[in-house]
Amino acid sequence: MIPIKRIHFTFFFLIFLTIAVLVFYKFIYKAKPLQFVEAINMLYSRKSSKLQMNGRFSQLPPESETITHSRRVTQVNCKKLFIGDKREQLQAKTISDAKPKVSSLPKLRQLLKTCTLFKQKRGYYKHCTSLLEQEFPLAFSILMYKSSEQVERLLRMIYRPQNVYCIHVDRKADIADIGTMVKIASCLKENVFLSSKSIDVRWGAPSLLDAELLCMEELLNRSSVWKYLINLTGQELPLKTNYELVKILRAYDGANDIEGTIKRLNKNRFRKAGPPPMNMTITKGSVHIVANRDFVNYAIFNPKARTLRQWAKKVLIPEEMFFSTLNYNPQLGVRGTYNGDDLETNNVKKPFIARFVIWKHPSQTCHGKYVSDVCVLGIGNLPQLHESKEMFANKFYWDLQHFTMDCMEELYYNRTADECLGRSTFNESYYRKLDFVLNKV
Repeated sequence: MIPIKRIHFTFFFLIFLTIAVLVFYKFIYKAKPLQFVEAINMLYSRKSSKLQMNGRFSQLPPESETITHSRRVTQVNCKKLFIGDKREQLQAKTISDAKPKVSSLPKLRQLLKTCTLFKQKRGYYKHCTSLLEQEFPLAFSILMYKSSEQVERLLRMIYRPQNVYCIHVDRKADIADIGTMVKIASCLKENVFLSSKSIDVRWGAPSLLDAELLCMEELLNRSSVWKYLINLTGQELPLKTNYELVKILRAYDGANDIEGTIKRLNKNRFRKAGPPPMNMTITKGSVHIVANRDFVNYAIFNPKARTLRQWAKKVLIPEEMFFSTLNYNPQLGVRGTYNGDDLETNNVKKPFIARFVIWKHPSQTCHGKYVSDVCVLGIGNLPQLHESKEMFANKFYWDLQHFTMDCMEELYYNRTADECLGRSTFNESYYRKLDFVLNKV
C-alpha cells in the first residue's frame, strides 16, 4: 500500500509540472522574437512588483500580457541596414516605394477610447527602469504641428513614469490631431500634459520662442524634482535610451549642451533691434537645447533674461540666439553656462551633442529628402545614426522610407531590453571630457 504522504506529493508535483508546461507554452514558446525577454520579465513580475536586476534595474508591474510595441521589423534586416549593406538598402527602398506605409492613426484613435487598452497595447509602463533613472528625472517639451501618430510614437519611446512631458500643439494643427493629443494627455495625465495655451507658431517670428518658453515655465511649475530639460519637435527620435541619457547628463554635472558660435553669426538678423542689452555678446545657436533646471529657471524668470527676450522680439529667428546668448555670457553667472574660449572653433573642441541634424551642404549626404535645407533622414542614413554620439536626431517623416523609423525603433527597444538584462555596454567617459563640460560656470 502506497503511503498517503507520497500520494499527496505526487499529486502536487503533477499539478506543478502541468502549470509549468502551460506557462512555458503561453509566455515563452508562443512569444515573438523580441517578446522573449519581456515574457521572462512578466513571469518574475508576478512574484514581485519590483524585480531587481543586477542590483540596478527594477521592472514596473506590467498591465498587459500583450506587448505589441517592440516586435522586430520583419520585412527587412535592420542589423544589415545599420552597417550599410547595399543590397539590404535597395530591398528596403524597393519595398517602401512599392507599398507605402499606411497611417496607424485610425487604430490609435480606436485604442484611445479606453485609456487602459491604449496604455497596454502601446507599451506604456513596459520599460525596465533603473534606480539611477528614478533618482534623476527629466523634463521634455515637444512642439508639434502635425502627425499626432508620429508624435505619439516619439512619446512612447521616451516615456518613463518618473519624467514629465509638456506638449505644445500648434494652433494651426488639424482639428483631428488636436483631439488625438488631448486624449493622449488625458490617458497619461500623471506626467503628460498639453500646454495651457496654443500659439500660432511662425518661422522667424518670436512665436516659436514663446511656445518653447511657455512649456518650459509650465514644466517648472508642474514638477519640482526634474534635473534637466530636453526640448523636442514631433519629427524627432531618440538616439539614446533614457538610461543612457541619464548617464550622459550625470557626466555633464550641470553643464548645458547648447550650441553657440560667433563665427557664423548673421548680424543682419538683429540690426533693427539696436545694441544688445547689458553689453551681452550675441551668439548664434540652435533652438534645441539640453539645459539644467537652474538655467531654465533663469531663462524664464530672471530680469536680465526677460530684458534679452524683449530685445529679441525685434530679431529675426530669435530662438537661435536667445538660449545661446544666455549660455555664452558667463558674467551672468548662470549655472552650467560656458566659460571657455572656443566660440570660433566650436566644431572641433565643443561639439553640439543635443541633436543630430544634416543641413544642406556639399559635404553632407541626405538619403531621404531636404525640407527647408534640413534632411528628412532616410534608410541610407541609418549607419550614421547607429554610430552617432548625439542624443536625438532630427528629422523623420513616418511616410518617407518608413523602415528608417521602424529600424530606429527596433534598435531602441533592443537596447532597452539589454539594459534590463544587465548587458548594457554604454560608456559615458566621452561626454565627461567634452570642452563645455570641463569649462562650465
